[in-house]
Parts: sequence; structure tokens; C-alpha cells
Amino acid sequence: MGSIVFDRNLCLICDTPLGDRDSLFCEACEPDFSIKLVGQDGREITKCRTVGEMKDLEIGYVLPSSVFTVDDFYRIRTDDEVRQEPSDVFSLRIVRNEGLVLVDTDSIGTAIFFPGEAPTALPVELVDFNQYL
Repeated sequence: MGSIVFDRNLCLICDTPLGDRDSLFCEACEPDFSIKLVGQDGREITKCRTVGEMKDLEIGYVLPSSVFTVDDFYRIRTDDEVRQEPSDVFSLRIVRNEGLVLVDTDSIGTAIFFPGEAPTALPVELVDFNQYL
């Protein structure tokens, strides 16, 4: 698979300069990860999204255990939760690109991907988001 090159200082969708934003998208193009629901009491409920529900070019954070190996290939479980913001446990930064999930090598840290399996999974490519996407 060939490399995809992009300018880290420009929005991935519309090429607007990003300035100091810590994102691949400008404010207008930033994907919305939440699905807004209203409970019986009228308060908003945020439903968690899964890797399988992500749209192309959406960015999110998953548990490192979401990624596993099959033979010499990396895969990610499509039913695992995706968060919009990183945390101590949701630390692996991903972006969905068609039928492939790109994992930012800068977010891997000391994570180890173990052999595993899942009923539904997508292929993964490890990518340095600072250079390629």
C-alpha cells in the first residue's frame, strides 16, 4: 500500500490553515463523534460511538486493546468504543480511511498488540500522523 502525504498545517478536507489547532481538521470540518439523544427527563444523553460507526476521516481514541494481530497483520475490533478526546485509557489515536483504520504511531507508546480475533474487524495500518495520512 502506498503512502498518503498531507500537510499537517492545513485542514485535511478543505485546506484551511489550522494555526494552533491540535486536529487534522479546521473548526468547520471537525467531525461530530457524538450521537445526541434526549432522555425521558429531557437531558441530553451521549451515545458512545464504535469503530464500525466511524465515518471516513473521523478521528478518535480507542483502548490499545482494541488493536490485535492476526498472523502478521494488525486488525481493530469494529464494536469497540471510540472517544472524541484522549484519556489515560483511551489513548490510541485512530482515523478511519475507507475500509482501513490508521493508528498514529505517536500514540502507541508502550502498548503491545497481542494475537486475537473478533467477529468483525477492520485492517489497521500504523502511520505517523505527522508525516502521512
